[in-house]
Amino acid sequence: QVVENTPLTEVHFLFSMLKSPFVFVTRKGILAGIIMKKHLLEIPNTGYQVMK
Repeated sequence: QVVENTPLTEVHFLFSMLKSPFVFVTRKGILAGIIMKKHLLEIPNTGYQVMK
């Protein structure tokens, strides 16, 4: 779980440490969304991916 203003470097670190395909995002203790690792690593509008 991360809050909505968590830096992307910390989110990436969570994916590395937890080995989870997704992380829950909360706002004031309420689920605001889910970040999928595969979507975080994609470069928008290209089909290319950043290093894994």
